[in-house]
Amino acid sequence: MRAHTLTGLGLGFLKLNPEKPVDVIAKILYSVNQHHCKPPLSKKQVTEIINWTWNKKIAGEIDIQSGTKYIVFNDCAGLSIKQKLSMSGKLMGKIRRNRSTEKLKKILNKYQSDNNKTPTQKQLAELAQMSIATIKRYWSIITSESHD
Repeated sequence: MRAHTLTGLGLGFLKLNPEKPVDVIAKILYSVNQHHCKPPLSKKQVTEIINWTWNKKIAGEIDIQSGTKYIVFNDCAGLSIKQKLSMSGKLMGKIRRNRSTEKLKKILNKYQSDNNKTPTQKQLAELAQMSIATIKRYWSIITSESHD
């Protein structure tokens, strides 16, 4: 259970913070292990979790499944409920936005490779089973990155 929790924490952090280097995730996981795991996992076990999650990030294979997510706030931070809800909403919005743009990029790239042209926004909305408003919102993002 401790290893599963640390792995999930590492994957979630790397998914939401793709620009962070490996030493940042290492510091976080070592700290969580030391202060919150009873008894703590061995340094070797935590290092294996760090290496595994980092390799998943490098391979582009981090996929956070939908389901119940928990956001934990430090009680000493003195945040109000309104502040916590605002922060949680922004975080969940980022997760949804990333999930949507990744899905759209995959569909767009597949369509372009199969048909040798870019689909219309309406075609992409039908293929992705998303609203045209969602496609319009992310169109400039996904079309500029689809040629990387």
